[in-house]
Amino acid sequence: MKTILAMIAVFMLAATVQAQETSSYTGTTLLVYVDGLACPFCANGLHRRFKKFAAVQSVDVNLDKGVMTLQVKKEKSISKKEIKEQIDNAGFILNRIVVSKKTKAGKKKT
Repeated sequence: MKTILAMIAVFMLAATVQAQETSSYTGTTLLVYVDGLACPFCANGLHRRFKKFAAVQSVDVNLDKGVMTLQVKKEKSISKKEIKEQIDNAGFILNRIVVSKKTKAGKKKT
């Protein structure tokens, strides 16, 4: 019985991880927390990588906080997998992605 419960738990965890990896974002602001950012050169490299994406409207990298803000266009989408691959290829580590609850003007959405 314990073996069956353990197998079910592993299966559910794997399904959750897979669902997170395939999620995509459209028309929103993302706060992408990146580990390993240390200098303006690092920030510029990430900025250039993400500006190339058709789905990205704007990019801002805050070195002090280790956060990259991506504004995703309404008519396009970018996946978590794409974001992670670009960060990995640049030599950094994706910590987490948070969908911002603020609009461009800085006001909270209701």
